Amino acid sequence: MKVKNLNNHIQHINTGLKQQVQLYLRLLQMSQKLGKTLAEESDKAVDGETAETSETLSAHITEVMSERGLIIKDITKLEEDIRPHKESVMNILHLKEFNLDKVQDLINADLRRDFFEQKRVIEKIIKEIIEIDHKNQTTMKNIMQDVTAELKKIKQHHQIQQTYLDRPEKFPEPRFIDSKK
Repeated sequence: MKVKNLNNHIQHINTGLKQQVQLYLRLLQMSQKLGKTLAEESDKAVDGETAETSETLSAHITEVMSERGLIIKDITKLEEDIRPHKESVMNILHLKEFNLDKVQDLINADLRRDFFEQKRVIEKIIKEIIEIDHKNQTTMKNIMQDVTAELKKIKQHHQIQQTYLDRPEKFPEPRFIDSKK
């Protein structure tokens, strides 16, 4: 009876992990999409188009982060659903922590393979997400630096214009002199 309950709990855990894999894949796709958008915006910043697109980029980043937050909440909810089953497995097998490596022989081979496969896939996806997010963060910092530099130039230009406009007698209006005549 305990083995049947054990396998039922493992099956439920595997089902939850499969659902988590799908959510992690969505997170990965979102990170990749954001990376592509940031790369495009970074290219535009190099071409001097930053001022026109910064609001659009900010809105896009905010939207992606909000959507990611919802997905992370779904992952957390699934983890909370899996937790009682992990605790039951720990109780049945008298484990102090949930670690199936130590008790592999007591679990159905197919369920065990499925569990370790889902766990491996999740770890791989999380690693990819972290790498892409790190690149995205670096790109965002570079874009922010470019925008800050551009704003600084605009502010300096504005200050120079104000200086000239406030004191026109010291800075007469430039005249074109045709030296060919």
